[in-house]
Amino acid sequence: MAQRSDRPGYRDAFEGFERVVDALFDDLLIARWRPRPDESAHGDAQVIDQGDRYEVTMARLRADPHQVEIEATERRLIVRIEGAAGSHQRVVNFQHQVEAGEVTARLEEQELRIILPKKRPRKIKVG
Repeated sequence: MAQRSDRPGYRDAFEGFERVVDALFDDLLIARWRPRPDESAHGDAQVIDQGDRYEVTMARLRADPHQVEIEATERRLIVRIEGAAGSHQRVVNFQHQVEAGEVTARLEEQELRIILPKKRPRKIKVG
């Protein structure tokens, strides 16, 4: 077991190490899961699993359709909004894969609705 020393500087070095470890812990485990201000500036995304598809709704969007950019991959949706207040984005990750090529989106009355069909499992015939 390490013993503390009464030598000058020991306490300062230990407290410095403690601050570094706390900052690392905060960055790796806490800050990454905390919502970023720019991701929720245009409202939160509501995600509903409908079984065969995901439905993502974002309300209170003050943007024209040409200001909204949507990027979909098999497990992630990224919505970017360019506006007078700058660029904002919202990222949604999915547990199940989606058919990125079949995603549809509609913006009506400040509500963005995105439909993401889930990828169907591939059935393999045994011969």
